Amino acid sequence: MSSPEFTLLFITVAVGALLQVAIGFGLGLLAAPVIAIFAPSLTPVAVLLLATGVTAAVLVLEGGHLDLRGAGWALVGRVPGVLGGAALVAVLPARYLALLVAAVVVAGVAVSLRGFVPAPRRRSVLLARPLSSRLAALFR
Repeated sequence: MSSPEFTLLFITVAVGALLQVAIGFGLGLLAAPVIAIFAPSLTPVAVLLLATGVTAAVLVLEGGHLDLRGAGWALVGRVPGVLGGAALVAVLPARYLALLVAAVVVAGVAVSLRGFVPAPRRRSVLLARPLSSRLAALFR
């Protein structure tokens, strides 16, 4: 990897980490494509390790504000999400998988621009976790 490539990767990961800490997502969204372009053999492990580090740092700094009950429901929803995401990756051809990811990202941006913010209730957290797990599996 050349110095300019490494510098671009460093800046992308730094900005992604700042977004992750500030709004709860962004590291994987920004870093995964750049890592995949310059060092495809590092994906998804590098992104997962980076995200684990950022999450651990936030937990140490902000652990007193953790909603254990809400986090528990989100973790319960992760199991079907990972299974569904793995099934989509196994079944869909790469082209359709890329189109599905693009469509979901565009839909997410459109919903965000309209100002939709779901309330963090048990039902919404339980539903959001499997959906985000499926999306995470698509990026691997």
